[in-house]
Amino acid sequence: MGHTEEVEDRLKMIMNSWMPQIAPGCEPHLVQLIEKAAQRMDAEGFASNPMKLLEMEKNFRLLLTEMTMEAGVLGFRDLHEPTFFAAMNRLCPLFPFC
Repeated sequence: MGHTEEVEDRLKMIMNSWMPQIAPGCEPHLVQLIEKAAQRMDAEGFASNPMKLLEMEKNFRLLLTEMTMEAGVLGFRDLHEPTFFAAMNRLCPLFPFC
């Protein structure tokens, strides 16, 4: 398994254990974001850097937390597309996601 897949797995584990759950329509957006972030981490030589991996995980949790807060504002039980786009608009630039 290459570094890109290892990085993707780390982020997908966080995503899959997140509460509230991620709605089926929103999940592809997060998966695509994870894939691009993992490719960036590998391309920039950070995929085996423990400090950069921790920063990446912290920032991904920050994104999911922002999505969760937005879901509360919108009255959603799950994380939907509007929560994703609102969080991205507020947090970008956020390494390595944007």
